[in-house]
Amino acid sequence: MIRLSRHTVAAAAFALLLAGCGKSVDRAPVKPKGPDLSKYVGKYPFDPVDGVAWYDHPVVQAGVKATVKDADIAAAIIDPAAGPSGPIWQAKGKINAWGCEQHNCGDHQWTVMVKPETGKVDVCYADASKTPGQSRWIFADGRDELRDDSCPQE
Repeated sequence: MIRLSRHTVAAAAFALLLAGCGKSVDRAPVKPKGPDLSKYVGKYPFDPVDGVAWYDHPVVQAGVKATVKDADIAAAIIDPAAGPSGPIWQAKGKINAWGCEQHNCGDHQWTVMVKPETGKVDVCYADASKTPGQSRWIFADGRDELRDDSCPQE
């Protein structure tokens, strides 16, 4: 039988405690699996890539839900039957998709902007019934601002 001193046991317990306290800096964020987001560029959000439509993609779903705290707005954005949309495009390092409410595009529209390397999502959301003539920009870093314009479409 091996006998350890109280000091040895205490030192080992302290070392284990300290090991669990630090943040892991060498791990990349874990992104949900799904097709490469760049494959969606030029397609419409309802066009599946490897069997997955844009708004069903786990990175898009998780990103919108993480960024948009208002559940009603998040649900409207990721609803595949919401209404018309344009082709997905890439700009400024992000992959972007625009959509709007059927028969109400001028007054109710949104753009989802995904940074593919991180899965972080920024959202532009315009609802004229709440903020006439303005769009609400909701950023992954927590910022939320109103702008005097509509959401980008290309």
